Amino acid sequence: MPYPEPAPRVAATEPSKPHPLPFPEPRLAATQKTEGPDPQPVKPRRPDPESIETDTTMPKLGLRAGDFGDFVERRAALAEALASSAGPARTGLMLDIAALHLARGLVAEARSFLSAASPETPAQDLRAAALSYLADTFTPHAADESPEPGADWPEWPLLPLLEILNGPPVAEAYVAPATFARAFEALDLLPAALQAESLPRMLEIAIALEAWPEARALARRFELHPGLADGSALHFLLGRVAESGGEDVAAFDSYRRASAGRDAFAQRAPPRDGRSRPANRRSGARGRRAGPGRGGDALARR
Repeated sequence: MPYPEPAPRVAATEPSKPHPLPFPEPRLAATQKTEGPDPQPVKPRRPDPESIETDTTMPKLGLRAGDFGDFVERRAALAEALASSAGPARTGLMLDIAALHLARGLVAEARSFLSAASPETPAQDLRAAALSYLADTFTPHAADESPEPGADWPEWPLLPLLEILNGPPVAEAYVAPATFARAFEALDLLPAALQAESLPRMLEIAIALEAWPEARALARRFELHPGLADGSALHFLLGRVAESGGEDVAAFDSYRRASAGRDAFAQRAPPRDGRSRPANRRSGARGRRAGPGRGGDALARR
């Protein structure tokens, strides 16, 4: 008995919905290599700071992690809203997604969304420019090409901090004590991921200014970030404190710890030879202590 002919497949009549986001999910590995040249890094689109209207206050940037709750759920909600949005509402959602990524330290992803946003109101212009300046600050070499904030920008508490972070090497920089005090107060306005990026330079400047109360407070903040608590930056800078106070044993102990790392601060640690050898024997007699060690003790005495 012959089998009946199978029914022909009917083409789908409903068009597939486009992906609501203009960029792929963050940091997901590609499943297929496509032909063509490697993609180039995306540079955020920034309004000209001088063209921003100044009859508005600095809008809320939306950087605090507490504003978002669960990252994945918040991102999915924003993506769903973005799929059916248009005009200024769509731009606002793009900026929200950029701020969400920036708050988690996903700076490259934030810059991608900023490059796709087209501000349509003065407040959106200002928010996009501020987020772009912030993202450039935490992108290597990007701040060198980033336009300076306009002189007519409204008051922005983060600006003194970002100007310090964008400055030249500490040995070549001049930071007024009043500017540093405002930057120190603004540190809490950053989300935790960006605070961690800011701490080494802020502590180095505090030591250069001999602002010891602020230096001790900044050193304690390192303990809140697992990647910094026992890292080269903290040990190197504590070594500088001990060395400036004539505490050679504490300085060597801190420099020895710093040199065990692989970053720029580890490379700056003095070589462990020469006149430091006697200190090496003394500092190693009791073994290594966890935490800041003798350098932390030296800072506590300043």
